[in-house]
This record gives sequence, C-alpha cells and structure tokens, in this order.
Amino acid sequence: MKQQPYFSIKANGNEVTKSLKDRIVEVSVTQRTGLLSDVCMVRFDNLEELPIQLPEPGNVLEIALGYKNGTPDSHAALTPVGKFDVGAYELTGPARALTLYGNSIMWDADFKSPRYRSWPEQGSDEPITLGDLVAQIASEYGLQSGVSEALQSITLEHLEQSESDMQLLTRLARRYDAVMKIAADKLLFVTKGDGQSLSGQTVTSAALSKHHLIHWSRATSHYRLVAGVLCYYYDTQQAQRIAVQAGSGTPVVTLPYLYPDEAAAQAAANSHLTRLKRAHGEVYLCVPGDPDIVAGALLTVDETVEYLEGEWFIKEVTHQLTSQGYVCQIKAEQPN
Repeated sequence: MKQQPYFSIKANGNEVTKSLKDRIVEVSVTQRTGLLSDVCMVRFDNLEELPIQLPEPGNVLEIALGYKNGTPDSHAALTPVGKFDVGAYELTGPARALTLYGNSIMWDADFKSPRYRSWPEQGSDEPITLGDLVAQIASEYGLQSGVSEALQSITLEHLEQSESDMQLLTRLARRYDAVMKIAADKLLFVTKGDGQSLSGQTVTSAALSKHHLIHWSRATSHYRLVAGVLCYYYDTQQAQRIAVQAGSGTPVVTLPYLYPDEAAAQAAANSHLTRLKRAHGEVYLCVPGDPDIVAGALLTVDETVEYLEGEWFIKEVTHQLTSQGYVCQIKAEQPN
C-alpha cells in the first residue's frame, strides 16, 4: 500500500491535527547547525465563517512528521522534528490565510539575560574545562549537558563573561567550530562538520542514489578558498600582540578580534580555516521527505550521481509538507 505523508501538531500540549488537518496548507520545519535557531512555519486556510484563534505570546507548537500506510491517523509512525515558541503570525487576504512562525525554544528567559562573572572563580587557580563550563551552565537551567569528546577537555585558562549565557556559549562555539543547541532537555555542545554524535560515532542520516534526487545543484566558490588564517593574542609579559596562524601559503585571512591567550587564538584560527574549507564546496538537494534527515549528520551519495559522489555534511535541512507531498530541501557542504 502506498505511503501517505502525515504530521502531528500540538498546540500548548494539545493535539490539534485531527480538528485542523483539512485546513493546514503547509507545514515547514528548518533545522540548522549554525548559530541561528531552528524555525517552523505553519499556514492555515483561515475561513471567514470559521476563523482560527490567533496565537498569544508564549504559545508553543510541537511538530512531528512521517508517513502512514493507510492506517488510522493515530497509528501513523511519526518522528518529532521540533518544539517551537510562536513568536509571530501573519494574516493575509482576500484568500484568507493565517501563517504562524516559530523559533526553537531556548527554555529560559534568563538564558538570554546578561551576566557578569569569570573563570577560574574567585579563590581558585584551577582553569575550567569546556566540558565543565557547559555542565555548570546547563545545571543552572535544570538541563543535562552533552559535550563532544573532542571538546570535553579543552582548558579555558581565563574566561570573562559580560554577556548572556547564550552569547557566551555562542562565542565559544564559533571559537571551537562547534554547534550549541538545546534539545531533549540537554544543552548540547558538539563538533561541527564531521557528523559525529556525543559518543564519537559518525551519524549518517541518509544514503542517496540517482533515483532519490528530485533536484540537485553543486556550487563551488574559489573566492572562499584561502590557505591560512592569522589571529592575534595579547601577551601580558611582553606587553604586545603576538600572531599565530593556521595553514600556510596565500591568501591569508586575518581575524580582527584580539584573543586573551595563545591557545584561544590558535583555536579560533584553526576553526575559521576549517569553516572556510567546508564552505568552498556546497550542494543543494531536494529529496523525498524523510524525518530522519537531520542537520549535523552526514549523508552519502553513491557513484550513480556524477559530481556528488561521496560524503556531505548536512548544514541545513527544511522539511516541507504541502498538498503536493513531503520533501526535504538540503544544504550540505564538504565534511572536515
């Protein structure tokens, strides 16, 4: 029996799919590996005689996607793809529609509020590791922490915070070429570009061949190809700026930020060079919908597709379900 795309939407914990499924025009969820949050969009047919209640601040949507084999809706096998805070909505006409826009929930308003502290903490000379820092911040919000093994033991000799916890972790994520996310009651801080899970195992979410691809393109930008990245840190003993470099040859990109120590500067140079190398080649794929395709994992393309054969790191994926069906729009780049 032919599979049918299906979905589930919960509003503030209440299932609304059954009552509104005939009026839902489009469901879209975009998952990202960058520092931007995951987003969703749900569009309804907003009939004049049966208007849909407008969302209020703090309303939450939970979305799951999948397929059913002609089974009752309640028996459809669905995969959760996100929990979102409805931050905006749009009304349009004369073809009346209501569109909701949501961002992935960051759990606590205090997570975005400025804080002022430093590590090592007062009375201690022991520098904190990145793993311990993430665990400390996670515990302050009632979350568990999940840090990639490769990042756990990185020592932060001295760290000043005059920003929110979200901004602090975002800054460190950029320095160490990592992804910071909150998902499933965990504050995650994981390496980017290698498709590895917290256990260090490589996660491959899709294996594609020619018959899987609805559309594809590959873009290569030589303008992004650099040979080295230069960073500076301030040496307090010599009272001057000292340069460190990742890579060799030309052209060389110089980062404008002055880092507090040599280790931080070298890490920033290394991660920036890695990002530029990944961005040198990107692919865009449209494939049949699959909720197991997730940002941060790898996908493989076999030898049946010229120019695409090999592994690719999924930078972003948009799950889109309409009356035309369910597809995934994938942005991927060369892995580390």
